[in-house]
Amino acid sequence: MKLRGFTGLLLGVVILLGLLATGKTTRAGQDADGYKENMRKFSKTLALIEKKYVQPQSSEVLIRSAIDEMLYRLDPYTQFMDLRSHTELIMDTRGKYGGIGLSVDIRDNVLTAISPIEGTPAFKAGIQAGDRIVAIDGEPTQDLTIDECVDRLRGDPGTIVVMTVEREGFDEPIEFRLTRAVIEIKSVPYAAMLDDRVGYIKVAQFSQSTSRELETALEKLEKQGMELLLLDLRGNPGGLLDQAVRVVEKFIGAGKEVVSTRGRIPDSRRQWIAKRSATHPEFPLVILINGGSASASEIVAGAIQDWDRGIILGTTSFGKGSVQNVIELSDGGALKITIARYYTPSGRCIHKADNDYTREFFPEAGEAMKTHNIVDQGIGEYTTKINKRKVIGGGGIVPDITVKPDSLSPVMREIEIKAIPFKFAVTYTAQHEISDPDFMVTDAMLKAFQQLAQKEGVLLNEVKLNENKDDIIFSIRREIVAKLWGSDARYREVLKHDRQIAEALALLHDQAQYARRLTGDYTPVPSN
Repeated sequence: MKLRGFTGLLLGVVILLGLLATGKTTRAGQDADGYKENMRKFSKTLALIEKKYVQPQSSEVLIRSAIDEMLYRLDPYTQFMDLRSHTELIMDTRGKYGGIGLSVDIRDNVLTAISPIEGTPAFKAGIQAGDRIVAIDGEPTQDLTIDECVDRLRGDPGTIVVMTVEREGFDEPIEFRLTRAVIEIKSVPYAAMLDDRVGYIKVAQFSQSTSRELETALEKLEKQGMELLLLDLRGNPGGLLDQAVRVVEKFIGAGKEVVSTRGRIPDSRRQWIAKRSATHPEFPLVILINGGSASASEIVAGAIQDWDRGIILGTTSFGKGSVQNVIELSDGGALKITIARYYTPSGRCIHKADNDYTREFFPEAGEAMKTHNIVDQGIGEYTTKINKRKVIGGGGIVPDITVKPDSLSPVMREIEIKAIPFKFAVTYTAQHEISDPDFMVTDAMLKAFQQLAQKEGVLLNEVKLNENKDDIIFSIRREIVAKLWGSDARYREVLKHDRQIAEALALLHDQAQYARRLTGDYTPVPSN
């Protein structure tokens, strides 16, 4: 074993024992004697295992196991990174890597797809938010850390990775075979006028260029006559905090709090105040969010909501509101440790509690733990900064107006899972010439689609075909226009059939209703 590697690991143990010292003395500051006793116990146990255990054991492996076990008891985001993992983290911050373009997280102890990044292999294959990734290249993910899972999903462009996922509504796991590619994140993949007054901007990720890309899109749409703005953060997994702040500044102006962090150590308690004047302070604004909206996108939605600058519409966001600090170690590795949580200007905690592991290992905490979580998570009602509207705390951003997306029938879900519309588009466009983006889907095309679906194992008989005809026509058009005219054409087609977009448009065009919602002067109606 290399001494340098051992030293780095041992330093990690020293740091963690300092953080995880036993009992109530941790919060009050553990005395030196107690700390030394814990270190003595650890060192003595390690030495006895090395000396007496029936089979030889590696000190490095034992220490790494101890570190990983301690971190597992904390949260899914606190991790020890070896040199390779730390190097990859640095690479990630530069916005380019070889992989499939999928944001993942640990939910209920299962690796879960949060959001595929648009235009990437994961997006094209139909990976969906909420898919439970149970195996990667045949290896179960259950006992892997999130960094280990990400490491297996990434690799050299052109190589293959096989993902096995479980999806809600499906009895059997689904296998996806994906070819890795160079992933370069484009923050604003689409911006266009939806009609003569409403501009639409999709923000897919918060990277170093987000603020600049958004400003370019806003200026373009203003020149086209934009009076009302629809900002789409659905499926946005987050990214750089400073870019989230820059985005909020465009709409609320200087001097207002955008977000704050709170933690145990003084350095973790900070406020981010908008420093620049608003460049677009007047446009009526609706922001779309869903369960795939996380981190930086939640900071934006929460600030806009709390300052009564716009209406939030969709479904509750993901709730990833924890702050990690990376402490570099002498061997090139690092400790990534959760030091704080994000809070909106009204005081709501963005982070959604992940306490199953705490209850498993520390059942004695009981009601005390529940009470602590309620206080820490900010569960309950809060009021906005200007109009004093009631908003909900407790993890994630709860929209002002809940609108669920249209659901697919079991047959359509199977058709989409098996990428039949995409396969049909590839085959059909190779055999037929289509020159008009407004082409009609003919009966002959539907018959050919039915035959392909049946060949792929989908039981699409005449009854099922007629029951799902509108959705099938839409899926055919969506994939053919994407194949022939690119991603912008695909966006235009998809947005025309988007229930949440339709609701947002109706709200923006009804400025009396918009104003009532923004002031809180309305009678709530049942969620759609």
